[in-house]
Amino acid sequence: IASPILNLFQFDQYLRVEMLSKFDTLLFSLQCYVTFAVQVESQLVTDTLRRNENN
Repeated sequence: IASPILNLFQFDQYLRVEMLSKFDTLLFSLQCYVTFAVQVESQLVTDTLRRNENN
């Protein structure tokens, strides 16, 4: 009787690890995206400021 319960417990642990790693990956992707967006944004602002100075 103990065996299926143990398997269930192991499966639960496995699921948690899987979810955590997926969550980490998601967070990492989000971080990369935000960093990229901020860089693009600051580049656009810089370009706009330069254009305004030139005009």
